[in-house]
Amino acid sequence: MKSRFKTAMVALAIVTALGSEMIPSVGRYAFAGESATAVTEEKAIPCPQLNWAIIRSLPNTGNADDPARPDFQLSPQEEENLVQSRARIEKWWAQHSSERTVDVPIKSGALESVTPYQYSIAMPVREQETGDWCGVASTQMMSDYEWGYTGSQSVFTQTFIATEEGANPSVTSSDIVDFLNNHLAPNVTWTWAREQLPYAQGEVQAATTLFNITDPNIQLGHGTAMSLITDDGGSDAWGEPYGLIGWNVSSQHFVAGDGVLLQSDNRHRVMYVDPWETSWTGGPSSLGQHTIDAANMAHLMGLNTGFLVH
Repeated sequence: MKSRFKTAMVALAIVTALGSEMIPSVGRYAFAGESATAVTEEKAIPCPQLNWAIIRSLPNTGNADDPARPDFQLSPQEEENLVQSRARIEKWWAQHSSERTVDVPIKSGALESVTPYQYSIAMPVREQETGDWCGVASTQMMSDYEWGYTGSQSVFTQTFIATEEGANPSVTSSDIVDFLNNHLAPNVTWTWAREQLPYAQGEVQAATTLFNITDPNIQLGHGTAMSLITDDGGSDAWGEPYGLIGWNVSSQHFVAGDGVLLQSDNRHRVMYVDPWETSWTGGPSSLGQHTIDAANMAHLMGLNTGFLVH
C-alpha cells in the first residue's frame, strides 16, 4: 500500500510558466511597490547551457536528454498530455490558494518568516544495474511507488523496463513518459507528461516552477523524474553549492523526485532519490534520498535543458 506523510498544511499558490509566459500577479512574497515579476527579474540568475561536445566527452554521460535526438521535441500526443497535466496542476492550486510563492530570500525589513511545511511520498530506492540505466532505475522507482511496491520487490525488472523503453544503451524523458503511461497501476487515472522549466527566464523562475509543479504532484501521490547534469561550480542564491549530493564530477543523469520542503526563510527545496552510487572516496553517498535547493536542482536541469516528468 502507498504511504505518504505531511508535517503541516498551509495554503500557497503556484507560479507556472505556460510556454514562455508567466502568470502576472503580485505574490505573497513580493514586496511593496514590486510585482512578483519584478522580484523574479531582480533575482534572476542565468542558467548557462553547456557545450554538448564537452558533455558527450565526459565519462558515463549517455543517460539523459540529448537535443540531437529526434524525440527531444514533444510529439503531438505529448503536447496533449502536457495540456492535461497543466490543467490538473492549475485546478489543484485553484482549490488550495489564490496566492503564490517565489523562491527568493526574504528581504530585510519584510516578512521575517513563512510557515514551513514538508510533503513527501515513500519512494523506494532502486540502484541502477548498469552505468547507463539511471533513467531506467528512476522509471522503476516511480512505477514501484505507483503500484504499491515500496519494499524490496519491484513490479517490473530493470531489464524489462530497458527493453520496453528501448534503452540504447540509455533512455530519455520521452521513453520514461511512454513507459509510465503504458503501464499504469490498476485503478490509477493519471496522464504522465514532460516539460522543460522556463530556463530562459532565469534561475528563480525555473526553481519556482519546479517547486510548484512538484508540490501538487507529491500531494496527489505521484513522483517525478528529472533530467540533469550532476555537478557544476558556483552556488545558488541561498549559498548552496551546485551539484547533487555525493557527486564531484559532471555527468548526465536522471533522478526521481519524491518531496518538497518550504523553510521558514522562504527557501524552497526538493527531495529526490538518486539511483547511482558514485563511491566518491571521503564524500557522502549519492545513492538514496536527499534534499537540495529547488534553485540548485533547476540550475542542474538547465545545464542540459533537461525535462521534468510529472
